[in-house]
Amino acid sequence: MIFYFTKILLLPIVFTLIDCCSSTSSKNIYSIGIKGIFTCNGVPKNNVKIQLYDKSVIGKDTEIANGVSDPKGRFGIRANKKIILGNFEPYYVVIHNCENSNQLCKRKFSEKINKKYIENDFKAYNIYDAGVIELSTKRPKEEKYCNK
Repeated sequence: MIFYFTKILLLPIVFTLIDCCSSTSSKNIYSIGIKGIFTCNGVPKNNVKIQLYDKSVIGKDTEIANGVSDPKGRFGIRANKKIILGNFEPYYVVIHNCENSNQLCKRKFSEKINKKYIENDFKAYNIYDAGVIELSTKRPKEEKYCNK
C-alpha cells in the first residue's frame, strides 16, 4: 500500500520534471536579436565586434552570440538560450577602436536590452533595433579591453 501511494505521488513530479527539462520543449527556450549601424565620427565603421550575453546571478556571464559589423557599419545577430534555473537577462557588449589612441587596447562598453524584446521561442522575430550607434561618444561605464 505504501508503494502504491509513493507511486501516485512521485509520477506527477517525474512527468513535470521531464516536461520542464525536455530539450524538445520551448517553455525554457528564450531568444533575442539586435541590429543597428556603428559609426565613428559619422562614418560607418566596419569590423566592430558585438557580443550578446546572458547575465548570470552566480558565476560568469554566458556569451550566447557574437558578430562583427560589415563595411557599411551594419550588424545583426540573434541567439537563443535554454534557461533551467533563473531568468534570461540579455545585454550586448561592443568592442571597437574608434577615437582610440592606444592601439594595443580597444574600447568596450555594454548596454542592457529591454525585456520586451525577449521571446519565449527558438527564434527571435521582434528584433531590438539599436539604431545608429556613434562610437566616438565616451560612455559612463566604458572600459579598456586589452585582450586579443
